[in-house]
Amino acid sequence: MGSQCSTTKSVAEDSHGEVPKIITKDEPKGASTSTQETKAPHIVVVGAGFGGLAVALGLRKELDEGLVTMTLIERSTTFAIKGCLQFVLDGRKTFDEITHNLEDAKVSDKVRKCFGWSVSSLDVDGKSLKMGKIGGNDAEETVSFDYLVLATGVVSDPTSIPGLADSMLNFCDDTHTMKIKEALDAVPEGGTVLVTTAAVPYKCPPVPFEYAFLADSMLRKRGIRDSVNVIITSPKAPFPFGGPVPKKVFLAACADRNIEFRAGIKPVKVRSDEKVVEFKHSEGEGEDQEVTFDALIGSYPQRAPDLLADLCNPKGFVPVDLITMETKKPGVFCIGDSSWMMLKTEPPKPHPKSGAFAKIAGENVATMLGAIAHGDSLEDARAKVSKKRIARCFAETGDGEGILIEPKLLDDEDGPMGFRSEGPTPEFGAAKVDWINEIEMHYFGKSNFHN
Repeated sequence: MGSQCSTTKSVAEDSHGEVPKIITKDEPKGASTSTQETKAPHIVVVGAGFGGLAVALGLRKELDEGLVTMTLIERSTTFAIKGCLQFVLDGRKTFDEITHNLEDAKVSDKVRKCFGWSVSSLDVDGKSLKMGKIGGNDAEETVSFDYLVLATGVVSDPTSIPGLADSMLNFCDDTHTMKIKEALDAVPEGGTVLVTTAAVPYKCPPVPFEYAFLADSMLRKRGIRDSVNVIITSPKAPFPFGGPVPKKVFLAACADRNIEFRAGIKPVKVRSDEKVVEFKHSEGEGEDQEVTFDALIGSYPQRAPDLLADLCNPKGFVPVDLITMETKKPGVFCIGDSSWMMLKTEPPKPHPKSGAFAKIAGENVATMLGAIAHGDSLEDARAKVSKKRIARCFAETGDGEGILIEPKLLDDEDGPMGFRSEGPTPEFGAAKVDWINEIEMHYFGKSNFHN
């Protein structure tokens, strides 16, 4: 068939027809002599970003030993860390330098890799989905699964705010990166750069600040920064993420760069012809207002893709268990940006969305599925999943400097949850490059990203 997915050893025979039965400690082996019971469970992973690749890498041993089979489906054929787009924005890197071919990922050769394929429909209760090669002419294929891991990411949907799509460049969209550069290069003396978060939650909480900091740096290099207003807005008040610790660090960095931060306002309409954004009060002391702009950049409202609609809550995301990432449907997991979790804070707050946390979520799912593949009961497998939730990343502040962001989102045996943030310093700017290299090495065994 012309559109076969790639695999060293085909597992297509495990991807069709009846779903093979899974034997765990809950059901003693030998309960039946059916050949169906001897088949390894089939895991389908939809999405090969931070989370999906983490699942595949975490189950490499079980895949190589034939304890499980896997189909990995991804619309794209390439992988790039979104945080690298900032390096493309100001000319430090090219798209080629931040991009990897997904075929080079360090997943087991036993994985059926369907890169450049899309899923058109999902039957969770029937444990099957339909997929086809993007741009291909062959009929769609029905794939059955025992376990399904949804790592689809989110879609940006500007339709709820009139005029937004016509005027705002989306820094979550790599096709907008060079358009953002062009817009910043065209800002006139006396102009305004407006960096706006259209809705929460959104992926990578510090990213609006990073783009404002980079705009500041780029405008300084043009020699016009002192006459240009740079404004950040957020629907959340008093600060969009992490509490008082990152608030102090980021707002101090804003003050040092004469960047204004306005909290508690959300955009409700963009009058594109006038280059005006209408804001309404959303939280705290935010006030209704209008802001005129020369360059408007930010994040559109985000939600899980339509494929996951039946699993979503009213906010447009898939509720999952905070530790295991299980959805309300048995055997179905959701990880990364499309998932919805509430932290055990007072009051409860949504779990932030980032590549680092998607990687942790994928590793947790791999731990659980790996334990089941080795015969553990469902409860024993759940008990083996890590209760730690610590991530570390670095926010761009321009001119080679950065801010450390280190959230600890769950209490564990080492102590309570908390948040560490420091900077900006050149050391943390260099550490971001090291972090990117570390991630690329982890997933691909090589890095295209160097100082």
